[in-house]
Amino acid sequence: MILGLARGGVLVAAEVARLLHRPLDVIVVRKIGAQGNPEVAIGAVGEDGHAVINDAAVRALRVSAAYLSDSIEVARTTIRRRVRAYRQDGPPDLRGMTAEEVAARTAANAARLFGPAERP
Repeated sequence: MILGLARGGVLVAAEVARLLHRPLDVIVVRKIGAQGNPEVAIGAVGEDGHAVINDAAVRALRVSAAYLSDSIEVARTTIRRRVRAYRQDGPPDLRGMTAEEVAARTAANAARLFGPAERP
């Protein structure tokens, strides 16, 4: 199955799925932007509601606990709404399948070109 990140990666994933004759579905995540600068990512929330937060960025940018908590809840609400809009039949059944997320994998491969100390 080919998975596309909702909003940004679905178009590319759809073309890959078409070319490979594979089923397509979406994965919905939501970025948590920094307080006062929402384009700077300090974390993200996944479909399961789990938040991954960059604690170093939160400390460096002096993000308040209230802002972080509120942002996570807004992200969870947005994700629930988008999942309802994008999927009528519930989450994809990936049991026994190999799943590829196209956009994130492409970004990770590109990042390797810059010589990080650790692989993304």
